Amino acid sequence: MARNVWRRNLTRNLVWLRKAHGLSQRDMAKRLGIGVSSLRKLERGTVPPRLNVGFLLSIAQQFGISPGEMLEQELK
Repeated sequence: MARNVWRRNLTRNLVWLRKAHGLSQRDMAKRLGIGVSSLRKLERGTVPPRLNVGFLLSIAQQFGISPGEMLEQELK
């Protein structure tokens, strides 16, 4: 159950952060160092089974939030 909650929060928060910062999918993908197709999959809820902790840290650092916030709550 907890895995589904953090997965949902991660995907929703990625979309929220991108839109809140006025970034296109292309800009967001470039900022995170991933491909646009990978970002689209993440935004639709397809999270790779071995999501890299470094990726979460990168998001947190770039947007000034903690990795916990990214997974444990829905940003608004």
